Amino acid sequence: MNDLLVTLIGVAIAVYIQYWVIRLAVRGGIEDAAGRRRARVEQERLWQAIEARRATAADES
Repeated sequence: MNDLLVTLIGVAIAVYIQYWVIRLAVRGGIEDAAGRRRARVEQERLWQAIEARRATAADES
């Protein structure tokens, strides 16, 4: 009886882990999330640079 219980618990844990691995893969995964954050930061820096150029051009004219 104990062997069956241990086996069932092991299967339940394995299914739970597989669920989260698949969920992360479907949602883009950890690496993709980090890449999206980096892209968002780079986009913000680009817009800040554009706004700085606009402000400089407005001051010069």
